[in-house]
Amino acid sequence: MASPLVPDPQGITTVVLDSADMKIGVELYDVTIGNNPAQTFAAVKAVSPRGVAASETIQPGMIVLGKDASQGVIRRIQQGPYPIVLQFYNLGQVGDNAGNPISPQLALQAAQQASKDAALVKEPPLSAKGTGLIVKTVQKPTAPCNDVKNKGARRGDTLEIKYEARVASPGGPIYGSSQERFDGKSVSFVLGKGQVVNGVDIGVYDMCPGEIRTLDIPSTLGYGRAGSDVFDIPGDVRLWWKVELLSLTKGEPKLLLPSF
Repeated sequence: MASPLVPDPQGITTVVLDSADMKIGVELYDVTIGNNPAQTFAAVKAVSPRGVAASETIQPGMIVLGKDASQGVIRRIQQGPYPIVLQFYNLGQVGDNAGNPISPQLALQAAQQASKDAALVKEPPLSAKGTGLIVKTVQKPTAPCNDVKNKGARRGDTLEIKYEARVASPGGPIYGSSQERFDGKSVSFVLGKGQVVNGVDIGVYDMCPGEIRTLDIPSTLGYGRAGSDVFDIPGDVRLWWKVELLSLTKGEPKLLLPSF
């Protein structure tokens, strides 16, 4: 299904308002699309035959690209400055699952329903089963945290760690560590958000503060066939990580943390 987050250029119609005298002629409303996270967009509810939008073949169901919801788009039009450039996206550009033509309105309804369905699906726990990932606990936590009340690290939790990352094996060259890259300080990331390689996301699941694990990571959960030019790692090579969990905070921070 087409997505306003990664729009197909062929589905975009650009409308330019040169001055406040030009009337766009659309009625807008807010729609929520996507899951984890969902995002609110301005969508076209109706089109006036006398506005600029009608002459540009804007149709009900099209999405206004950008971060503004409907009120934000309206403020831009009312307050300027001009010229104002609006991009309308047709979610029906790619057709239905069979490739048949579909109207923007029906495509939008399908996207909204898909978002609702996805929100109801509970994400499975991160699991090493069947992946070739080898996880070993080399130091037990200072206090158990996997009882009913105090669960270990889960998807969406913020983990503060110290780590050492090597190529191929425990004796391989170090390509990254909190000692080298962060001057010995700890670093934080959100579990399950892709801020670390997949093998680390999976390997630290259920960890408790004070615990140290080693992760023998297959290339499919590391940098794959392409390798990493940033860390000078060839393709199809295993990784080996040693991770110490210093602290665990339930839920994500307000600030986006860097990937490493």
